Amino acid sequence: TKNASLEPKEAKPMKISERKLNDITILDVEGVICWPDDSRNLKEYIVRLVDTHRSKILINLAGVHYIDSSALGELISLHIKIRRSIYGDLKILNPAKMITDLLTVTKLITVFEVFDDEAAGVKSFELPRRREVAYRAWAIGPCA
Repeated sequence: TKNASLEPKEAKPMKISERKLNDITILDVEGVICWPDDSRNLKEYIVRLVDTHRSKILINLAGVHYIDSSALGELISLHIKIRRSIYGDLKILNPAKMITDLLTVTKLITVFEVFDDEAAGVKSFELPRRREVAYRAWAIGPCA
């Protein structure tokens, strides 16, 4: 038998609320995130933020108990777009165990920065991005 708590049709519809802390936007998401409607709504919400130059985004998934693989794919494409086009980042806060397991199994845990503590997630935006540190080390090289 299936676990009813993982059934997306049984759960609350997705809701997004927004908080701003300096130049960081924290999105508190609740319910389930399923393709196409929920993932499209979340994508459009984030694109509107980016269009208004709010590109440091921390998505709080504490209230999300289910995300399907297509919706996760949308988050990946947004993450890549934000990192390539502007100086910003998309990070994940407080994912449920099921979401953490999904990120681990798919090895996406290496793509997203994931935090269990909001203060640590917010502070991480002050640090250079992971790839920038590696690039700087490569660009400078051992002979510099």
